Amino acid sequence: MPTTVNLQGPFFNGALPLFIFFILLIMPLILKRIEKKRKLKEEKKKKMQVNMKPVPLSVKEKYAKRLSDIRDDYTGGRRDSRDCYQLLSFIIREFVNEYIGIDVTKMTLAEIRGVKIKRLEKLIEEYYACEFAPDKEGDIEAAIKNTIRAIEEWK
Repeated sequence: MPTTVNLQGPFFNGALPLFIFFILLIMPLILKRIEKKRKLKEEKKKKMQVNMKPVPLSVKEKYAKRLSDIRDDYTGGRRDSRDCYQLLSFIIREFVNEYIGIDVTKMTLAEIRGVKIKRLEKLIEEYYACEFAPDKEGDIEAAIKNTIRAIEEWK
């Protein structure tokens, strides 16, 4: 007596609805996570936006004076070029922090590029070349003049 037992059909057909059920169950969780990441990205962009505020002339003069003091120390032999470049980097970062309100004093060059302040980015790149290269001296006088000009022209 021939018998046909076909057990594969019900098991296969039962797994497909179960698989679809799990996909439908997990999909909202995945969508929520994607939405949360998008919101975090937007919030980060808002925080990094540049909010320019007017700077009193006295602030610009204060930083220009500090830069002049660095020049005097360098010409007097009290500081070497690498130390001067480090101070230039620190002073321009302090100025931007006071001027814009974004604390760039502890940011790397890549993070500064993310803030999208072209003047600061250009100056820091110039300083880094001489600050970290063991064989490059650089021109302190020109770097200080560029920094003072950048501070004076900042609006």
